[in-house]
Amino acid sequence: MKEGRFSLLHFYERRVRRIFPALFFVILISVPVSFIFMLPEHLIKFGRSLISISVFISNFFFWSERGYFGVATDLKPFVHTWSLAVEEQFYIIFPLFLLLIGKKYKLRNIVLLSVFLISLSASWYLSRIHFETAFYLPFSRAWELLLGSSLALFRTGKTFNNRPYWQDFVAVTGLCLIALAVFTFDSATVFPGLAALVPTIGTAMVIYGCEGGKIIKKTLSMPVFVSFGLISYSLYLWHQPIFSLARHAGIFEEFLLFFIFISIVAAIFSYKFIEQPFRKKRIFSRKAIFISAASVSTITMLIGFILVYKDGFVNRYAEEDRKILKQFSDITFYNQKIFDSILLQPYKDSEKKHILLVGDSYAKDFLNIVYEGGYNRFFEFSTKQINSECGNIHVTTDFSSFIPESRQERCRLLGRYDGAEMRRRASESDEIWLVNAWQEWVLPFLPETVENLEREFGAKVRVFGIKGFGKISQKEILAIPPGSRTGFVQPVSRHVEKINQAMLQILPVGNFNELLTVLCGGDYNECRIFTPEGLLISPDGGHLTQAGAKYLAQALAPMFMGFLPEAATEN
Repeated sequence: MKEGRFSLLHFYERRVRRIFPALFFVILISVPVSFIFMLPEHLIKFGRSLISISVFISNFFFWSERGYFGVATDLKPFVHTWSLAVEEQFYIIFPLFLLLIGKKYKLRNIVLLSVFLISLSASWYLSRIHFETAFYLPFSRAWELLLGSSLALFRTGKTFNNRPYWQDFVAVTGLCLIALAVFTFDSATVFPGLAALVPTIGTAMVIYGCEGGKIIKKTLSMPVFVSFGLISYSLYLWHQPIFSLARHAGIFEEFLLFFIFISIVAAIFSYKFIEQPFRKKRIFSRKAIFISAASVSTITMLIGFILVYKDGFVNRYAEEDRKILKQFSDITFYNQKIFDSILLQPYKDSEKKHILLVGDSYAKDFLNIVYEGGYNRFFEFSTKQINSECGNIHVTTDFSSFIPESRQERCRLLGRYDGAEMRRRASESDEIWLVNAWQEWVLPFLPETVENLEREFGAKVRVFGIKGFGKISQKEILAIPPGSRTGFVQPVSRHVEKINQAMLQILPVGNFNELLTVLCGGDYNECRIFTPEGLLISPDGGHLTQAGAKYLAQALAPMFMGFLPEAATEN
């Protein structure tokens, strides 16, 4: 731009040559393998990811899949393309900004610094309340790219060769920061947030330090590092789909080293036969590159649409299995629909018993049981969400040390029994029902919680026990012959059994309602997971399908009827 020879078209041509050929080659190879090993539900989401990748918005797509019922990250073949999408979104905006700002360098610097600070602040705040949002969305990751861009802008035309020792110190320090992130960051780290400053600044320091320094520059110039640097993009593309599909096939853990080796071999092949040829203008002209990119992108998008339209080709399965597979895909919307629609909703029917139902996705399950059984004709509900990791408790003791740091701010925003609307609804309620996937650390606080809520709001408090149906896997479920499903039983997890037994001991009989014994017919080792019609009760061992909610509504009928006066049950 300074020399007046910048071409936006040429810039995007270079990006297309660099990114598209290897990306779409890996995608097209992965499609038939995914068809073989993926179940329909996963194949549908795979198809949606292909559509989003084709238009470089996969970061928004994978962000939309966040939440309890989303597919596990390590089972998504192209979840790693979120970073490519963020980069491409940045590439669209940043050059246009520089063209627009022209030679107003002071204004440019002010704007860049302002955006950097705003983006870093957004990353810090969002990481504390919803780290998936901070992780995937561009406005909370832009500062990382801006740091690199600023380094490029401010080093233009400058030389640092007269300060080699300083440069070496900076580069070594930067490498130490990167190593610190690699070896100390884990799932408990609040990321990106301020933690992302460590590897990002470290990387900037390495780049800056290698301009005039010698130690790190010589080390990173060794053939082994250069070789991995050359294949790094292809290696980045290949490793996730290879690892993911191996997990779908159930063979990843046993052959981990083999799949690492295969990833490296595939990366070398892609670099040599895909990346390099497409970068050469004498082989592929600008016109050929853009036409090829548009064509393959369209084909990828069409494949995605077909996978979604065909419901992951669910017709490959027998009718009994198709019904089961549909239950897995329906769970997210079904679980939360009723509960979320009446959050802190004022009571309207004076003839019904007013119930404030407080809890997490297990509380949403519980409300579905009530509605599937028709018991809502006796009760009117208002709901409040308190996630299990936040602690559905109301005590004076400080229990913040039990909550993961990455969840504390989100828990504070969700609130518990504070807030004017929540307190008003609790005061208007005849009863307060607490339902959660209870965590062990919460249990000692429950007796005081019951006592405090009843005294403060004048409502009867009922605590409902944890439920569980044992380990459930889609592939293992489908392996059970249809004729054997209705009689199939399995034990609940020891964790669920332990929580349930502890709750029986610490909570008063009048306030605690145990579910597990009823749901398992009195034996924790023989919990059924299918309804008499051969449908799944639970898709994951904890939550309920619609068929499961209907089935349990019948099993829990005596309990619900016991909550009502005799006159009401007669009506």
